[in-house]
Amino acid sequence: MRVQGAKVAVTDVLEKEGKILAEEIYHSGSVAKLWHLDVSDEQEVKKVYASVVTEYERLDAPVIMQVLQVPTSLLAS
Repeated sequence: MRVQGAKVAVTDVLEKEGKILAEEIYHSGSVAKLWHLDVSDEQEVKKVYASVVTEYERLDAPVIMQVLQVPTSLLAS
């Protein structure tokens, strides 16, 4: 999702990948900031959402995308 001029809250447990995504969004013309977030921790989710609202003054459209990494050894037949 890319909207020029948007303020994007990037959340991820993977710091390196999250920083890369935030930089790509920034270079496309939007504001982006990374917050560390483990979605399995309900208290952390609440804390990060509150932080995003404080930083950007609102939260319009949360989009949750989760990618599972499966070892290739499990995919081999």
